[in-house]
Amino acid sequence: VPTADDFMRNFVLRSRPAIFQGVVSSETFAPMADFPNFDYLRKRCGHRRVGVKSLAVDDVKGRPVFVSDPELRLPLLAFLEAVEAAEQDGKRCPFYLG
Repeated sequence: VPTADDFMRNFVLRSRPAIFQGVVSSETFAPMADFPNFDYLRKRCGHRRVGVKSLAVDDVKGRPVFVSDPELRLPLLAFLEAVEAAEQDGKRCPFYLG
């Protein structure tokens, strides 16, 4: 486990991704239980605007790569609707929450 300084120097400042496993659970952080509940999120914060990325290109394996910083702000409600529509249609979501 890196120290806070090591993490800052080796990951944050270098913009390198990191994977945290077993750090947060609904037992240790109660709001975690509500994150996958879209109805809860709609009621609680659907009106809030969130930054999303929408400019994507496909990589060599056909996966979307979002190539910009968040350039669009949508109400969370609209983002959740886009996710649900993509899941229902079997298509990819046109937005990435970022």
